[in-house]
Amino acid sequence: MANHLKEERKRLGITQKEVATALNVSERTVMNWEHQVHAIPYDKVLKLKTLGFDMDYALEIDNEMLVDRSTGEPPAGDALLNTLELIRKHTETAINLRKQELDKKD
Repeated sequence: MANHLKEERKRLGITQKEVATALNVSERTVMNWEHQVHAIPYDKVLKLKTLGFDMDYALEIDNEMLVDRSTGEPPAGDALLNTLELIRKHTETAINLRKQELDKKD
């Protein structure tokens, strides 16, 4: 998820600072999104789309999120809960985004 967001930003040739300014957030916030510290709020996802971000790609869930890199095993305990919560938030955002797109077509 986060790596895709950074990839999209780089593909567009814009900096974290430029994204932060366009979305009226701090550079730290953009960095946190890119490093999966926080989920991206729905209104910011919509704004990122207007900047040219492919949010379907950016919000894709990476298989690496589902494996603890140090053990090669699925995450456990708090790591599992954090991963599941992040997946839930990003899935909810993607669903809301898709609903809005469908509503525009009607």
